Amino acid sequence: MKTHSKTIRKYTLGAIAGTLLLLANTACTQTCGTCPDKCAQQTKSACGNAPQVMKKLEIGMQAPAVTLKAKTENGIESVPVTRSVGTRRTVLLFVPFAFSGTCSTEVCTLSDTLHVYDSLNADVIVVSVDQPFAQEAWKQKEGFSLTLLSDFNREAMRAYGVEDKRFRPGVLDFCGVAKRSAFIIGIDGKIKYAWVSDDPAIMPPFDEIRQTLQAGAE
Repeated sequence: MKTHSKTIRKYTLGAIAGTLLLLANTACTQTCGTCPDKCAQQTKSACGNAPQVMKKLEIGMQAPAVTLKAKTENGIESVPVTRSVGTRRTVLLFVPFAFSGTCSTEVCTLSDTLHVYDSLNADVIVVSVDQPFAQEAWKQKEGFSLTLLSDFNREAMRAYGVEDKRFRPGVLDFCGVAKRSAFIIGIDGKIKYAWVSDDPAIMPPFDEIRQTLQAGAE
């Protein structure tokens, strides 16, 4: 009975922590969303300490080595988006939000074809601004099995030049959200492919991504 009580306490505390972090994440997005014209001049306290200046990445440029957070069975861990440089290619995808329809379709599609990317010697990483506990809940709900990284402080999306300054204008007016984007990082750590959409409803061209990998871009 004691063991059972400890288990309940453990999961209760985890749920509370997840809820608090989710509220913090929502507050940050709402803060930015109410001032879309001032997003370029956000204070550090508003949405993290990441730099506001974005640089468009082009083929052949070095991929930014940003380290993000992931919820794993061992807790919260730090994971570099370039973790596979030197051994494998990386398919790095940015999605706006967890639980949204298009994002769920995209990630489920990826999860179902993960073996294809494995056969092409490619590591698949999905990044969103959601906090790690929300991503874990999304992962469990949809049943997919790939790496989700939390860009809660908006560092990666700015480093890769994919911040959406005004997400869904006139509807949500959020800023601090990533555009739907896809990159291939070579074994040498350089950008081999880049695709960025201004329309969050458009899915990445997965056939084109796989063709680029099959063409042998190292």
